[in-house]
Amino acid sequence: MALLLLDKLTIRYPQQRQPALLNVSLALEPGDRLALVGPSGCGKSTLARAILGLLPQGSTGDGVLQVAGRDPRRLQPQHLRQLRGATVGLVFQDPMTRLNPLLTTWDHLLDLLAAHRPRWSRCQYRQKARDLLEQVDMPSRCLDQYPHQLSGGMRQRLGIALTMALEPVLVIADEPTTSLDVVVAVQVMTALSNLCRQQGAALLLITHDLALAGSWCLRMAVLSQGQLVEAGPVQHLLATPRTPLTRALVAAARLKEGQASPRHEFTRPLLQVTGLRCWHALPSPWPWQPRWLRAVDGIDLNLETGETIGIVGASGCGKSTLCHGLAGLLPLRGGQVVLNGQAVLQRRGGQQ
Repeated sequence: MALLLLDKLTIRYPQQRQPALLNVSLALEPGDRLALVGPSGCGKSTLARAILGLLPQGSTGDGVLQVAGRDPRRLQPQHLRQLRGATVGLVFQDPMTRLNPLLTTWDHLLDLLAAHRPRWSRCQYRQKARDLLEQVDMPSRCLDQYPHQLSGGMRQRLGIALTMALEPVLVIADEPTTSLDVVVAVQVMTALSNLCRQQGAALLLITHDLALAGSWCLRMAVLSQGQLVEAGPVQHLLATPRTPLTRALVAAARLKEGQASPRHEFTRPLLQVTGLRCWHALPSPWPWQPRWLRAVDGIDLNLETGETIGIVGASGCGKSTLCHGLAGLLPLRGGQVVLNGQAVLQRRGGQQ
C-alpha cells in the first residue's frame, strides 16, 4: 500500500471561488523521493498543509487523501498530533519559524522527545539528542547554544534533527535551502537525504529549483494553478518536458552563454581596489598579542564603467564585509580604494 495516496484531491479555501488544488493524484512509496515543483502560488504549500491537517478553518476537500492508511481530515486532535510528529515530519523553509529564540538546542530536542517518549529517562533523552546532532554533522557543543548563536546552515540542520527525531515515515521539505548558499545547501540536503535513506522514509521535496529536484529526487511532479500538469522520472522530465510550463522551467534553469562586454584598454576604471584589508579584533588573553579575524585580506579589484561583477563564495568568506568596507560602513585595516580617480579612504566621514 502506498505511504501517501492522493486521488483526485480538490481543496478549496473559504471565500475563494477557484480551488487551490484541483483533481491532484499522486502516490509515494516507502523510500521514494518526489520533487513537487511549480511557480509561486501553484498550490505546493497547500498540498503540504492538507497532508498535515493544517488547512485554514472552513476549508473543504474532496477526493482521496491517505497518509499511512489514515485520512488526516478525519482524525481526532490527539491522533492528528501523533501523525504530525511520528508519521509525517516537516522541514521548514526558514528554521526560525520553528525554533524558539529563548530555548537552547537541548531544550528544543528535550521538549519534542519528552512529548512523544514520556517514559524515557533523562540519560536516554541526552543520548538521543547527541546522536541526532551527530547524524546531521553538528558538534555536541551546539546542545547548549541558542538559535542566534548558530549559523543559518546549523539552524536548518537542527530543524532536520527535530524533524527526524521521531523517525517519521514521510518527510516534507518545504524549500529547505532557499536561504542558504550553494555549499551549505548541499551539506543540508546531504544530511536530510542520508537520514531519509537510513530510516527508510519517503521524501516530498517542495521546491522551484529544478537543479535541486534533479540532484536529490527520483521523480518530479509539476503543479500549475492547482493542477498536476506533468509527472514522471526526473531525468525524463528534464530531458524531454512535454508541457509549456515544464519547458519554461527547464529553459529558465539552464545556463546560457553570455556575450563578453567590449574591453577598453585605455580607459580608466570606475573603481580601483588595491590590497584592501578589513580585520575584526578578537578577544585576546594578552594585550601585547592582539588576535584578528582576517575577514578581507588583500583584495584587488577593478570595475569598469557599465560593467557588472558577481561576488560569489560560501557563507563567511567575506562577501558582505567587502561590500561594507567599500561603502565605508566598516573600518579598513589597509589598502586603497579609488572611485572616479579620487581616493575614497582619505576622505572624512561626511565626504565619504
